Amino acid sequence: MVIGNPPYIPFQERDPHSSQYFSYSYLSAFRTYDLYVLFIEKSLSLLAQRGYFGFINPNKFITSQYGQKLKLLIQKQTKVRALIDFQDISVFKNAINYPCIMLLEKRIADNDSFIPYLRMSEENIKMFEGISHISELYSLPNFRIARDYSELGSG
Repeated sequence: MVIGNPPYIPFQERDPHSSQYFSYSYLSAFRTYDLYVLFIEKSLSLLAQRGYFGFINPNKFITSQYGQKLKLLIQKQTKVRALIDFQDISVFKNAINYPCIMLLEKRIADNDSFIPYLRMSEENIKMFEGISHISELYSLPNFRIARDYSELGSG
């Protein structure tokens, strides 16, 4: 099991030498990626088959170009158990970010893979706090099943 909150360091804040190393060493090091993308890839590589992964990280990879290779990696190596997108809801005090929670299980994806996706809102945040099992997400407002990440862009 891997649980984490990786650092949120944008592409512009890295030195050229480390960027070159990352581009050579990580499949998900694509375009102007943020450092958390590499933490996700490394964590997936450390997981045993049927192991679980839970991260809170920026949601930007869902719709950005730099997230394309990471999404392919997730699609090929895992089953998405839940993707909870907090959009612009303030999750951390004194921090401006747009987080999501990803719950993944490492396994070879099957043909009927889908993404259980919950777009959080101020209205359903109170209901979310009372959840004790992942299956309870399915009854919350704004929950939907997506076939792939392209369906998660907006709305």
